[in-house]
This record gives sequence, C-alpha cells and structure tokens, in this order.
Amino acid sequence: MVKTSVTEALDYLRSPFTKENPRPDLVLHDLNMPGIDGWDFIEAFNEMPYETQHKSMLVMLSNALSPTIDHREDLASSTAFIQKPLSEDRLAEIVECASIRRLAFA
Repeated sequence: MVKTSVTEALDYLRSPFTKENPRPDLVLHDLNMPGIDGWDFIEAFNEMPYETQHKSMLVMLSNALSPTIDHREDLASSTAFIQKPLSEDRLAEIVECASIRRLAFA
C-alpha cells in the first residue's frame, strides 16, 4: 500500500491494525517532505505504539550524503539511511530485509 501524503501515512500508522488494515512491514520516508520533515516524521513515529515502532522497518531516504550530526540520535530509530536515488536492486534488498524482520517479530 502506498500513502501519498505525510498526514495520510501518519494517520494510517496511528490507526488500529486489522486484517483489512494491516501494519506495514516497511515505511519509507524522505528527509525533505512537504509539510513535515523527516526528523519530525521520526519523532511522530517514535510516539506510536510498540507494535508499530518495533515491527515496521523505517527507512529514511535523502539526497544528502549523511544526516546532520544534530539529529543522529533520532536516526537511531530509523532502521536505515539511504541516499537517493533508490535503485530497484536496493529497494529489493530493503523489502527482503523487511520480510525477514516481519518473520523475526511474528
């Protein structure tokens, strides 16, 4: 499932997960998003229930070579930091890692 706005994604992540509304295995977010930046997204994600925080793989994407030093403690809650552009091969690796993580937390 793809959410096209930050608000829509956060609302979905805050909603109760059911069979029809499953918890995502993988959450991709950008450092520079409209309305809320990647750091604020991580802060909002860190306030979510345990099930969401620890069972969804969080990956930050950015054009930057590395995140700023000021926010490295926030990045710890992201599973990975990936520089854009994101290739199909790299995306396949990330999806495979998320699948393995889902099995580990099942």
